[in-house]
Amino acid sequence: MSSSQTTISKAITSKLIARIIDGVYPPGDKLPTEREIAEEFNVTRNVVREALKRLEALGLVTIRRSSGIYVEDLQLTGGVELLELLIFKEDGSLNIDILRDIIEFYESSIISIIRLATQRMTREELNALEESVRRRGEMIGEREEVEKISRDITALIVDATHNSLYRLIYNTMLKIPVLSTGFFGILMSINPDIQEFFERLVVMIKQRDQEMASLLASRMFEAYEDQAARVLIRMAAEDKLKPRL
Repeated sequence: MSSSQTTISKAITSKLIARIIDGVYPPGDKLPTEREIAEEFNVTRNVVREALKRLEALGLVTIRRSSGIYVEDLQLTGGVELLELLIFKEDGSLNIDILRDIIEFYESSIISIIRLATQRMTREELNALEESVRRRGEMIGEREEVEKISRDITALIVDATHNSLYRLIYNTMLKIPVLSTGFFGILMSINPDIQEFFERLVVMIKQRDQEMASLLASRMFEAYEDQAARVLIRMAAEDKLKPRL
């Protein structure tokens, strides 16, 4: 299959995924046949077949020979690889409900990560964290550099949990455009005082104070949750958040 056909096939996959998510094709229903889909998008059946294989690999459909293509319940079969696609509807608009679910999960995960890292962080890891926070403070005003250091700080904290699953989840979240700038990428655009949060967090971790560290993060998220949501919606309206398959 040529690169242009592959691109078209991916676009068809995205369209079909959006329809499944929006309930156009509910769980248990049959998708249109290969021929019908090919006619709708004016492509060959080979192109459609590749698109359907992607849907099956994502756990969204089951292809039964001589029977049809059946939609699965994404709540039961879908994985984290669908998160990025769930953010957008078929018309390209932002799915606000899904976005809020992602932000809520992200916030609760970060609070849990901070709590565990406070308990498990080694002296070497703490020194590296303190140095990164110090460098971040010196770079205030250099937005790109600040965002890079913030991602480094996030990685240090996640790794300090010494829990490989947290790192895998964090890596997955970073693949989502909404969260791709890292730990506090969105919050930084509306709150220039995140540096103070990082500095206070270092103190809490030094003291091994899990309760205060997690409370500090929780209060920070609560204070800026509404503003962060508005920023994300504006970014989507400006076409800065694009789904990738």
